[in-house]
Amino acid sequence: MEVSDQDLVARVQSGDGDAFRTLVERYSRSVFRLAFRMTDEELKVYALNSLLHSAPDRALPLLEKILTSTASPQLKERALFVLTQIKGAEGQPSPARPILLRIAQGGANPDLQRKAVDYLGQIADRDSSILQTLSQIKTKEAQDYLVELLNK
Repeated sequence: MEVSDQDLVARVQSGDGDAFRTLVERYSRSVFRLAFRMTDEELKVYALNSLLHSAPDRALPLLEKILTSTASPQLKERALFVLTQIKGAEGQPSPARPILLRIAQGGANPDLQRKAVDYLGQIADRDSSILQTLSQIKTKEAQDYLVELLNK
């Protein structure tokens, strides 16, 4: 009788190398076929998603590089989202905030700038440095968030 995937995963999590080998053998062809059919852009998006589980000191430089590169708008938008998911230590602001602030202040694609302003508006909650930055950005979205936050 074949062992279920759930049982194999549980065994892998407890350090069973043979269970891991069984899973690899079971799914390597399917994964290869899927990866072969995916476009380069889709693979990059999946790679970006994996940064959600990386340490900030590893993820931040990669995300910033993508955001300031000639990458596609879709890839930059995903990188911006992943950036917003990086949390700071207990009671500390996110280490991603300076990058997000730079994108919001301009110099980037206007759509990306709008998205950054949108994300900043969601996390600002009377944070004075974010409020100050939003007040200096001349987009309608930034001004709307600033008015909304000040009226809370």
